[in-house]
Amino acid sequence: RIDDKQSSSSAEPIAFSAAPAGDLAADELQILCHFLA
Repeated sequence: RIDDKQSSSSAEPIAFSAAPAGDLAADELQILCHFLA
């Protein structure tokens, strides 16, 4: 099962890097504003 952990953990950084940083930051700001409001 070690291979499963390696494949799943290595897939996460790829997904994060594939997403535009600007969109990620905007989403985080919207979430923060929603909770702070």
